[in-house]
Amino acid sequence: LAMHTQQLAAFYLLPLGLMVLRPRALKGLLIAAAVALLVYGPWLAALAAQWQTVSAHYWVTRPDIAQLPLTAYFFMLGYAEIPTPWALTGLTAVTVCVIFLGLQVIRVRPAALWPVLWLLLAPVLLMWLLSQWRPVFLPRALIGSALMFYVALAWLLVRGGLPRGLLVLVALMSLLAACIGLSVHYSSD
Repeated sequence: LAMHTQQLAAFYLLPLGLMVLRPRALKGLLIAAAVALLVYGPWLAALAAQWQTVSAHYWVTRPDIAQLPLTAYFFMLGYAEIPTPWALTGLTAVTVCVIFLGLQVIRVRPAALWPVLWLLLAPVLLMWLLSQWRPVFLPRALIGSALMFYVALAWLLVRGGLPRGLLVLVALMSLLAACIGLSVHYSSD
């Protein structure tokens, strides 16, 4: 069903399927894949023709390495054009959040967070890597990864073990980014 909504959902569905790939779960995974192909089957017939049409008029360019950290910016601030002073403020807020999230994950190594981090990073990296050959990188198509980013950020704020001062800083930066993104979203045409 996700593929009927957005074909780029495959970049999320593949890491999700790989997550449960174990010898005992292989039969269930194969049945689920067969059912998914059955549901998506009618669209597969038209997919090649649509791919040609879209490729001829596609606006997406090959992403550079800077697109990877900018994806977190889009996850927290949205996709609207933000005026420069607010964009820089938002970028600073997002950078603070991402740095402390990364440092705490490395320091604490929370086993319960690994599936969340896999579903956050694998689709983004997979889409970025494929885009080096055929540009398809659209951060807005990574909504599942955005949700995992929010879960990881919630872990940082609730169970990440940050000292109180840093916890307040990350919470304020998260709130600032959300306020900037929402204000631009609701005030843009």
